[in-house]
Amino acid sequence: MPGASSRRRSAPPVPSPALLWNKTMEVGLCLLWKKTQLNVSRTDFEWVNSAVILANHHGYRLPPKEIQEIVDVPPNPSYYISPRRDRIMFLKRRAMTPLSELAKPDKILAGIRIDPSSNTRSRMSFYTEINIHLLMDDGTLGPEKVVNGYNDNAKINFVGW
Repeated sequence: MPGASSRRRSAPPVPSPALLWNKTMEVGLCLLWKKTQLNVSRTDFEWVNSAVILANHHGYRLPPKEIQEIVDVPPNPSYYISPRRDRIMFLKRRAMTPLSELAKPDKILAGIRIDPSSNTRSRMSFYTEINIHLLMDDGTLGPEKVVNGYNDNAKINFVGW
């Protein structure tokens, strides 16, 4: 036929093998099989299902120790230089927010998540430790002074000189 393309038509899409088998999906997949003329049986999907279940049977596994060490490295501290430029304050924070904090209920007000127990933004990062160093004339750091006197679970934020 003149003008006809000599390219082959691509194969129809194959349904994802990760689907779990149930009656609702059986009807939908049967319609899809008829439409795409696939020759896939229920036992094929049961085999894939059992492979998925076996893969998940072992539960949560930790990555190798080298990867854990990379992920668990504490973030670099924030710093603020004093107005007289004679001291520098380092503010340390945690690398990741604990799941217990992420699981807390929060309220949404104008698109902002509010933690009703502290009346602050719910997923806001905060500092856990404050250290102050003297800045020497040659540009090096002097002895460190750790600021203490606050609770161990204090959420420090909006710090200034």
